[in-house]
Amino acid sequence: MSADLQAVKQGLEKLGFESVSHLQTFEAVRTTPGGGSQMVTIRVYDEGPGADKRYSAEAEADGGKKTVRSNARDTLEDALRNVHWNELD
Repeated sequence: MSADLQAVKQGLEKLGFESVSHLQTFEAVRTTPGGGSQMVTIRVYDEGPGADKRYSAEAEADGGKKTVRSNARDTLEDALRNVHWNELD
């Protein structure tokens, strides 16, 4: 997390906000078990350095009709791995 984003997070926390995260959004095409294509929106939440369980992720498919989430994890890789991708099928 950049110094600017960290400053925003700290400023919001001083105003009483909790669990402030930087959000990045990605679009990707996923191959379904049946061989079809599925457009997926992936959101990655970063609570910044020093946060207990810094990263979490969620994925949305079928125009928002299906959404799955990960539990918060220490690493980005673990957060992405923890998403229940099969529930998008």
